[in-house]
Amino acid sequence: MRADWKKSCELRVVTMPATMKATVSAASAARRARVRSSARVSMICVLFLLLSRYRYHMISEYQLLS
Repeated sequence: MRADWKKSCELRVVTMPATMKATVSAASAARRARVRSSARVSMICVLFLLLSRYRYHMISEYQLLS
């Protein structure tokens, strides 16, 4: 049991830097993609805001009519 636990600890120590490196590279890739798609994201945000405002107006008018 003890040797098994020690082996798993060593394995974790070995795999930790690799996973850290992978997450860091994934984060940097996501950051690069975000810079590219920031215009698209802002367009989506603007569209969403316009849609929510329009829906709010429709709901308020509907409540006034009823």
